[in-house]
Amino acid sequence: EGQPITEESMKEWVLHETHIVGHMKLEITEAEVKQEKEDDEDKKREERVEERRRSRIEKEQRQLRTLGGAATLQEKGEEKLVPSHWLRRWRQQLWESLPKGNPVVWAEPIVSQLCSAIWSEVAEHGLRFGDRAVNDAVGMFQDPSQEGRWSFIPAAELLLT
Repeated sequence: EGQPITEESMKEWVLHETHIVGHMKLEITEAEVKQEKEDDEDKKREERVEERRRSRIEKEQRQLRTLGGAATLQEKGEEKLVPSHWLRRWRQQLWESLPKGNPVVWAEPIVSQLCSAIWSEVAEHGLRFGDRAVNDAVGMFQDPSQEGRWSFIPAAELLLT
């Protein structure tokens, strides 16, 4: 009556007046106000990032075990690299395909064919399981004029690795 309506006066009226709707009497109470601070949000974000990192590491370790990857074993305080099934298969293929006794030049067709096959498998795996950075890196080797062809194959790096 003659007083301006403010947020505080509305709140007081709603909480202290008796409200009857139809044949029902409504009891109104003030809800708890949830106050989230920026620190809480930052802490939650850090926890989520840490959980994702732990999950990623565990997943990578499981994949290495299940796929026979190059996992390290702690034996007598020394780390021992265990060759993966994929590495053993390609090592055998190289051993069987390349001539023995004499060095082979890079221009030999068998060297190019083997390196192309190895690179295709490596790139396919990277594209399938890698993140965007891996996809971009592999994309630099693709021939833009023909899909499925490579403009460059890092043969020396493949064979030395």
